[in-house]
Amino acid sequence: ACRDCPSGAYCWGGNNMGPESGYWRSSEKSSSMLRCLNPDACLGVLPYQSDHPQGVCNTADGYSGRLCASCLDDYSQTAKNICSPCPNPIANSFRLLAIFALAVIFMVILVRSTLKSAQRKKSLFGVYLKIFANYLQLAILAASFDLNWPNEVLRLFEFQSQVGSVSEQLFSVDCFMQGDGALPIIYQKLILVVLLPVTIVVVTAVLWAVIKVLIPGTRQIFDKFVATCLILIFLAHPNIVKSSFSLFSCRDLGEGELYLNADYGIECWTDDHKNWAFKVALPSLILWG
Repeated sequence: ACRDCPSGAYCWGGNNMGPESGYWRSSEKSSSMLRCLNPDACLGVLPYQSDHPQGVCNTADGYSGRLCASCLDDYSQTAKNICSPCPNPIANSFRLLAIFALAVIFMVILVRSTLKSAQRKKSLFGVYLKIFANYLQLAILAASFDLNWPNEVLRLFEFQSQVGSVSEQLFSVDCFMQGDGALPIIYQKLILVVLLPVTIVVVTAVLWAVIKVLIPGTRQIFDKFVATCLILIFLAHPNIVKSSFSLFSCRDLGEGELYLNADYGIECWTDDHKNWAFKVALPSLILWG
């Protein structure tokens, strides 16, 4: 029996069909055409050519893998599913150091204003700064959930993601994590994020110990140490939760196969994935979430 050509597919007689530009399918046996996260990444298949029944990825711009949502080596992915060439390693290192320095300056200002506001009345600068930082974190976290947001909210999220992706276009942490035999980048990032609170406590303890030695008259060192840890962990908390939850968010790409939304190169619920999900991500959510 003949059937209508599926949405998003080219059909050229018999059982011959393939995805249109902007679509992908899991195998030549599947009649379900999946919309690509980035339509420009999927070139589809030309009619009467069955060499690539799943569709062709735009490898010239660095796209590959399932849904053409992965990046080739020497490319890194931004928050909007766009692959960009990795910057020059030396320039990337300097840019990363510059961004790190700016982040440190921001955190010093935030901690200093918070500590000072605790000692005097009607000091609102630290409060406003924390409210603004918390808003940005929650907005980014909310945008990561696949919900039916109103169009106005989606446009706001899109604007914020474009602003947030500026730093990713200037430098890329992913480019430092690539290499033959390396762990998938999502697992490397998870390790860094899970260890972040411990790192904050250790570094903060060292800094306040140095301040106590260099400035003997400094008072309430322990109280300031605790306050600094709480402020910095508060800033890191949304990223910790988001990274941990990402290992439990999977999508069916057809034929009953589930893959991580954060990395379609990783199949869900394999032994390796379950080890990372239940031995690293879940304890992180229980401990820090």
